Amino acid sequence: KEQEAKARPQTPKTAQGYRAEEIQFRSLTDDIQLGATLTLPEGDGPFPAAILLTVAGANNRDQSHSTGHKPFLVLADHLSKAGIAVLRYDDRGVGESEGSLMESNFEDFTEDALAAFNYLAERKEIDASKVGYIGNSEGTVIASMAAIKERKVAFTIQLGAVGVPLRELSEDRLERMDEMYQLTELQKSEILEYYRILDEIIHSDLKETDKVKAISEIPAENTFGKADFPHQLFFLPKEKAKRIELYLSPWYKAQASFHPKDILPKVKCPGLIINGSLDLFQHPELNFPPIEAYVKEGGNTDVSF
Repeated sequence: KEQEAKARPQTPKTAQGYRAEEIQFRSLTDDIQLGATLTLPEGDGPFPAAILLTVAGANNRDQSHSTGHKPFLVLADHLSKAGIAVLRYDDRGVGESEGSLMESNFEDFTEDALAAFNYLAERKEIDASKVGYIGNSEGTVIASMAAIKERKVAFTIQLGAVGVPLRELSEDRLERMDEMYQLTELQKSEILEYYRILDEIIHSDLKETDKVKAISEIPAENTFGKADFPHQLFFLPKEKAKRIELYLSPWYKAQASFHPKDILPKVKCPGLIINGSLDLFQHPELNFPPIEAYVKEGGNTDVSF
């Protein structure tokens, strides 16, 4: 019973009050097929609609966790019962979607999100004037970039919104997740220095082969270089070669190069930004002040926090 209480399962057993369709649509850039589920409320519509955009990494349309939790399925179920259509899709290279996640960048993901928008706008059951995005973490970035490109986007809802660059996020997470990591002060200082040097290398003008060599030489005797280090907590492979391959992928470069100040002032549609005070990855204490400043800079007064 204690284990059941900790698990707190939310996954709906059956789809009631709406219907679900397995669909496909094609990305705008690479013409790859993306597999998706569209949930439509009962009736003829036209319905408002939300497109769900996942966190960083390879996620299926439900954004399934290793624990079995499926937050996007839970969200789609709730919204469609409330009269809102929901489209959720597998990331590139995951499930029914073609392509490669690691070989893609934010611009590619934005074009995928816009392809989803275009698909919904052509469905007779959908009110094309009421289609927007609900993004989680990295998905908040893609939602903002899509809303800048497509002025017909009706809204963005940002869950775990990002207000600072990746390196600042990483440093903040390291401090807030101290109990989970259980790292020594030596290890923490080494990790901070590791990411500082890594950031410089990624953004340097070095040739790719020289970047590989430089990254391989970053001191990590007490952390990433140890086989028994908890690499999974940092979402990193244990093998050095695979870590370097990850760091130099288009996906990671997009992560490391992104700055919210370049995006958020340009978003003009209504927005709702929700960060949890217990969220150690995107804590509101760190992210809300800069986000509020960027929104104010852009003159968008229709944003709630």
